[in-house]
Amino acid sequence: MEKSKKKLRRVQGWMKCNQKIYKSYLLSIIMNKKRIILPKEVIIENYEEDIKGKKLSKKLGISYSTLYRRMEEYGLKRKSRKYDLDEDFFLHQNKKTFWVLGWVASDGCVSDFFFNISQKDYSFIEKIRNIFNKKLKIFKDKRTDVSVVQVYSKKMVNDLNNWGMIKNKSKFLKFPDISIEFLPDFIRGYFEGDGGVYSHFDNKMKKNYLNVIICGTNDVVSKMLFLLKKEGVVFKGSICEQEGLFRLTFGQEDSINFYKYIYDNCGDLFYYKKKNKFENLLGELKLRH
Repeated sequence: MEKSKKKLRRVQGWMKCNQKIYKSYLLSIIMNKKRIILPKEVIIENYEEDIKGKKLSKKLGISYSTLYRRMEEYGLKRKSRKYDLDEDFFLHQNKKTFWVLGWVASDGCVSDFFFNISQKDYSFIEKIRNIFNKKLKIFKDKRTDVSVVQVYSKKMVNDLNNWGMIKNKSKFLKFPDISIEFLPDFIRGYFEGDGGVYSHFDNKMKKNYLNVIICGTNDVVSKMLFLLKKEGVVFKGSICEQEGLFRLTFGQEDSINFYKYIYDNCGDLFYYKKKNKFENLLGELKLRH
């Protein structure tokens, strides 16, 4: 109830609509805790004043997604964006598309009307942003120091859904059906977002060994291991589960082969910090790659 009161206080100070519409909105907040029935007149009256969607949703005390769901229900068109965007990006069959798809699968978030990719490394998020359009804004969370690039496109979200990138994908994500030609690109993107490379000291052998670890759903890591074995990239690999999270681990020889598979012929489509760490460890352990 306290949240509803806060929403009402925010709306009371600025809403430029008649009392009848305001009472309708007030009633929808009180009677519908989960689903706010935003009157069509409220959206039209304020959207025509050139209030941007994000600002309008904030002033109305609702989420951006809720605002645009109501607009779709009422048949209202969104204002055209001020920058070009290739909305068929996730339909293209090329290395860039599947590398980015791997990043969405690992470090991305998919909503009803937008998707985003986040990382603490601002320069890397710039690189991802520039693939879509340099005019896209990058947001930085001051609390977590994480940079986020967010792309608003219902068409692109639908295409991502068709690839299996859905809401709450961290629990339900399945490995997408990808052509073998672009499998290294998708796995590279996924590994760079939700994987890591480490060295550990073996007390028995008295030496350091290299390991690659990749986290995800059971379907993702199991299918990834199956495909990598099928392609002759790795020969072993173990999967363990901890609190609903599945972890795929490769030993040293398989880790070296994995590096070659994802980074040979990748051009500039890689996250430099992850690639550099891999190469530094290979150098420290004096392993050929």
